[in-house]
Amino acid sequence: EKVPAYTGPLAVLVNRYSASASEIFAGAIQDYHRGLIIGQNTFGKGTVQNLIPLDSWSRKPVDGQLTVTIGKFYRITGQSTQHRGVIPNVVLPSPINPKQVGEADLWRSLPYDRIDGVPFQLSTSYSAPVPSIAQLDAEEAARAKRDPNYAWLVGD
Repeated sequence: EKVPAYTGPLAVLVNRYSASASEIFAGAIQDYHRGLIIGQNTFGKGTVQNLIPLDSWSRKPVDGQLTVTIGKFYRITGQSTQHRGVIPNVVLPSPINPKQVGEADLWRSLPYDRIDGVPFQLSTSYSAPVPSIAQLDAEEAARAKRDPNYAWLVGD
């Protein structure tokens, strides 16, 4: 029998610079209800690339490489992280402008799509109580009212 390495509460902090493997990890934690994703929507990179050295086709040494998209990544639910990223359970303000950082803003990036999900079982391997999203949102709003730096960050 497999035993979890950690069974306590789990939170994954993400922002617009969280991309690729970190999105796969955060998406899996969210899909299996193993923990909460906190922060800002992630980068939205749901594609897989292969790097091919350009000197593979030349008799002379050539600097550089060709980047070829060879696949897309899909979550177990069938959703892709492409363009949309992982949407956090609890959104925190960020100084990062989401319109300036993300796969959706890159020239000729592949569009979002989805496939059929596959059956899976939600995680039941942890015993620590996880607060509700509503409770966390209420606590965050109360903290925002008390902290002038937080109010400055969100633009109030």
